[in-house]
Amino acid sequence: MHPDYQKILKAFISRYGEKEGERLFWAWVNKLGLNPERPYGRREAFRWAEPRLQALENGEGVYRVEALFPVESMNRVIYTEEELVRAARTLIGRPVSLNHEKPLEGVEILDAEYEDGAVECLLRVENPEIKNMIDQGEILHVSIEAEYREAEVLDGLKPKGLVFTGLALLTRDTLPGVPLTRITPLEGLMETVEKEVNEGLEEQQRTCYLCGRPLSDRATIGEYELHPQCAARFWELASKIFHFTEAAVASHETPKAPEEYQWDADSAEQRIRKWASSDGSGEKDKIDWQKYRQAYAWYNAEDPENFGSYKLPHHDIVDGEFRVVWRGVAAAMGALLGARGGVDIPAADRRGVYSHLARHYAQFSREPPSFESYLEHDNQELRKTVEDQKNTIQKLADEKRELEERLKRAKRFSRIIVHI
Repeated sequence: MHPDYQKILKAFISRYGEKEGERLFWAWVNKLGLNPERPYGRREAFRWAEPRLQALENGEGVYRVEALFPVESMNRVIYTEEELVRAARTLIGRPVSLNHEKPLEGVEILDAEYEDGAVECLLRVENPEIKNMIDQGEILHVSIEAEYREAEVLDGLKPKGLVFTGLALLTRDTLPGVPLTRITPLEGLMETVEKEVNEGLEEQQRTCYLCGRPLSDRATIGEYELHPQCAARFWELASKIFHFTEAAVASHETPKAPEEYQWDADSAEQRIRKWASSDGSGEKDKIDWQKYRQAYAWYNAEDPENFGSYKLPHHDIVDGEFRVVWRGVAAAMGALLGARGGVDIPAADRRGVYSHLARHYAQFSREPPSFESYLEHDNQELRKTVEDQKNTIQKLADEKRELEERLKRAKRFSRIIVHI
């Protein structure tokens, strides 16, 4: 766990005790889709603030503040997204204090908005003492002051009619109600903000586009990276909505078996069945079909719960782990491109299957054969078929002419016999 999150976890435990504090900590992490193995940081570009940023002569002394999230605070106040959206702009121009004490001079809330799961605001700090404390890391968090019209009392206090009345800057020795709040310098105009965000995106660990969890292995759908299981689920839902009947399995990267590992498709399929079954039996009614699908390059989406619907296997269970096997990949690619009689799958799916297998080729630092070689092979087969059909038609035409000549001769012979 990254030190940023270790600090937050300790704060939870200090407030609620070890068991309850840890439970609440993980509830927050999961609610916000955070990765505790990485430094804490949301990927906000403050898009709503662009006009205001462009109007500033420079960003000196202006800070970005993530002030509140739709979560339960450590004081057991439950903030809903609906209330935060309505209340966000009431923060503009409100007084700013230090540790909830008297208001500070030379500190102003310029603008505020709710965006992408947080109340955000722009803070101008002209007070040199406060600015130095922020820049030196003596002030790390903030706390919002608020009033409300009424509240529901459930497991905590759930306010309604929320209005923000102030913002407190908190010194490092003061625990905020929501430890995930933070304050960071703006450092210039919007161009600088965008650069910082882009750099942050490049450095941040890749996450699944659908579920937001960190990627270990991944599949791709267009330009998006997903967990193989999420990709499989996506295609399963898409097939039901759009009535797809066949599909190439989404390309992915999985751990590799040693390159010299021998490939036996029949034995591999039996091991994959056991691996994909809930009880290790390999029985059909125990199979997790989304999991099973990852071992193949193509399946019939109209009949996904049938072993016969899956083609071009290239994975095996090696030392107890699901791994891609080089010789299996090569065999599948060969079959796709026509080797050993080829494989019977729709022409529309072949490019997707090729892309799936080509990605595995890259894993083994191999250059895949050209997909055009299949097209050329297919064209040759088509030309051969056309030529065969032409020959057959010509043969039938010759036979037809011969029969017509024989019929004419038979008619002349019959007339001669009648005349005699």
